[in-house]
Amino acid sequence: MIWDTVQSPFASVIGTNYVPSTAELEKVKDLLPQPQIELSKVLSEINRVQAALDDLLLQKQSIEEYIDAHKSLLSPVRRIPPETLAEIFIHCLPTDSLYAVRNLAEAPLIFTTICRDWRQIALNTPRLWRSLHFFLPSRLSDDVFSRRMAGITLWLERSGSLPLSISFHDGYENDTRIISQSRPAMTVSLIRSLMHFSDRMQDVYLSLSSSSFPIFDNLSPSFPILTSLHVRDKRLRKHDLNGTGSVGFGPLLHRMPALEKLELNGFNTRIGNNYRSLPCNWKLLTELVIHPPSLDLPQVIAILSETPRMQSVSVNITVDTSTANYHPVYLSNLHKMRLVFISTGTWALQNENDHLETCITCLLKCIQCPALLALSLRHHCRPGTAVSVSQRPFLGLFLHNLETLELEMGMTPEALSVLFSISPNLITFILKDVRGFAAQNALFPELLTDSHLSSLTYSPANPSPSWSHLQSMQIYLIPHPSFRIPSDPPITSATLIAFLKSRSQASLKSCIILFRHKVLFSEAELKTLRSLKERGLKLDMQWMKQVEGPSEPDLPDTGLERHQPDGISQFQRLPVIYENLIE
Repeated sequence: MIWDTVQSPFASVIGTNYVPSTAELEKVKDLLPQPQIELSKVLSEINRVQAALDDLLLQKQSIEEYIDAHKSLLSPVRRIPPETLAEIFIHCLPTDSLYAVRNLAEAPLIFTTICRDWRQIALNTPRLWRSLHFFLPSRLSDDVFSRRMAGITLWLERSGSLPLSISFHDGYENDTRIISQSRPAMTVSLIRSLMHFSDRMQDVYLSLSSSSFPIFDNLSPSFPILTSLHVRDKRLRKHDLNGTGSVGFGPLLHRMPALEKLELNGFNTRIGNNYRSLPCNWKLLTELVIHPPSLDLPQVIAILSETPRMQSVSVNITVDTSTANYHPVYLSNLHKMRLVFISTGTWALQNENDHLETCITCLLKCIQCPALLALSLRHHCRPGTAVSVSQRPFLGLFLHNLETLELEMGMTPEALSVLFSISPNLITFILKDVRGFAAQNALFPELLTDSHLSSLTYSPANPSPSWSHLQSMQIYLIPHPSFRIPSDPPITSATLIAFLKSRSQASLKSCIILFRHKVLFSEAELKTLRSLKERGLKLDMQWMKQVEGPSEPDLPDTGLERHQPDGISQFQRLPVIYENLIE
């Protein structure tokens, strides 16, 4: 029988608010016994079938486990020789940092948690344990410290006789809460333990407090094979470079005879400190980073004159009124140069512009680097000011081998055109143009214009454009809150489209542009841009609409230093709304 309410004698009132009479109630009661009996039969059948299904599912699970257990014996990974597996483990080490960390979720420790054989292979592979980053917080119990120090020592012992890369950060003065009296003793114990490996330390990164650094200095023996030293701590104040102040670098550097790479980052040294007097073997240095503080131009040139092997240099330079003539410094191995010019004087705006031009001119004319591949020029001006460098510092230069050019300073359109002409083989161009208070008037016109893009565009009238090997272009036009958007944008959509179409058919692979104003593309132009993306051009164009926001972000990670991302995302903390211009 089909139990369908449509065939019920009460079908017309089912689902309504109808109130049955006494006689109708009796009829309803007479209708229910039979369907209730049928329901009981169905439930019994369901229970029988469910029991059979449960039994089949158990059989299925047992069979699958049997098959999987035997299939695992067929796994190719079982037949990988231990030495090959060890090589695979090494390639799994983190690539976003030079130093491994004590984290069971990352290599190499994760390999000790998989199985007994993998653990043994990992523990017996010294190259997995040749680098380590560790942190000593300001508050740590004696028991936790003992385990941590034992773990660090064991880690480094596993590296056998290989050279070591070590990153040591402490938080002694980063925590204003009460610090345990045993904390200095912990620092001494840890550093003394580390010094057992000093003869194998090849790369050391130190970020120590002013209380911990003297301990490291006093307990350090010689570092015979150490080639790279990175010292960073913004909390250290007024430390003397040569050993007469609370923290001395001189004695420490003197014990590093093989040093080739030196980075001093975040120190606020006393006026008059002379980095040149550091007891480095300057002739061995291949990489040098000093920022902040900023050095005066004579000191920078003096240091570089003593580093004939220099391959990479990054320094902050104080813009001053010096006009001295310097002897040429020939650096045949210099491949990468990053120069940040800092204006701190109280000169008039025009004088500041002249001083900056003179400083850049002196340095670029003095440093002879024919093999230079990457050049970064930046300028940090005083708040409320902006400068615009002319073509004068770049006239007469020829950077034939230059592949990467990064600019973050105000300059005239003519100066940019000169840079086009003196670097014919450029591959990557990065421009960051931040408009200041003074950048609204005619003295400081827009840096990148239609004429520049036209000079880079293949056309019948321009069959040999500048930068014919250009593969990547990144343009970031960041507006200051006081900057007024021009009524006639310096870059028109038609010129931009023509540039992208012509260069995408040649060498251009990536173009990222962050506009300070909204560019209105026609439907036909949008179609062209989307077509270029579909054909493989990495294209990202957005504009920034400013919104009201705090001058300093109040976010959970404010103040935390992170690796700066590439592309437009590096400006995500600005109080703006981004709008994609293509999609």
